Amino acid sequence: MPTGHDAIDRRAFLRYGTLAAAAAAVDRRAPARLTAPTAPRPPIAPAPFDLAEATVAELQQGMRSGRYTARGLCEQYLSRIDALDQRGLIDRTKVGLQGFSRTCFAALYFLTHSSYAIAAADLSDGVDYSYLQYLMFRGGADDESMNGGRPWGPAHAQWLERAPGFRLDRVTAPLRITAIGSASVLQEWEPYAGMLAQGKPAELVYIPEGSHVLVKPWERLTSQQGTVDWDRFWLQGYEDPDPAKADQFARWRKLRAERDSSTTSIPR
Repeated sequence: MPTGHDAIDRRAFLRYGTLAAAAAAVDRRAPARLTAPTAPRPPIAPAPFDLAEATVAELQQGMRSGRYTARGLCEQYLSRIDALDQRGLIDRTKVGLQGFSRTCFAALYFLTHSSYAIAAADLSDGVDYSYLQYLMFRGGADDESMNGGRPWGPAHAQWLERAPGFRLDRVTAPLRITAIGSASVLQEWEPYAGMLAQGKPAELVYIPEGSHVLVKPWERLTSQQGTVDWDRFWLQGYEDPDPAKADQFARWRKLRAERDSSTTSIPR
């Protein structure tokens, strides 16, 4: 810790770090001022909300058991947005949403079931508990638990209401999806193709040899820097001047122009 700062415990450190990360993911109201400190700063006051800690394994088990639901996670997203907005840290019209692995379902559920207008979204190698993935994996208890049963027969109406793939008409955010490995391309095809079929901005990134948790530096750079570029483009209108990215931003400008020129009315 820098001189002049009191030590903080792990939970407090995570709370401040999460607040900083959340603020960095959205466009600020005004540019930050960089000034040299003239005196030691007092400890940062805790945020007015607690960070609920859970490992990925705990989250997955909690979703299976019903302890964590997509609706509950969406309510937490909205609560965090409201809290950051009340503290003056964000412009709530420029909020980005990300999902990885199992949290892709919660993120996509938010996009398809909430009336809140997310400005940009990014999903990576995850599940969505929708029809195509159900068929790919020959059904599954998780999919049926999330959607009230099998997609045919008595639970059919619940699938139409709950499964994100049947509600892509409600998505207003530009959507970037990363597929890792050939099977993941098919796994991610439903939301990607559904967006394209409606003329909505979407991009599919394919990393052919990566592992689910990317390890190789070039693959991690492709995924993570791509997310930063995507969010900054849609949230801030910023384009990295790196000549190597010229084609990428040309594609995205075309997506933005097509979206802005569309007269399609999207029901909310």
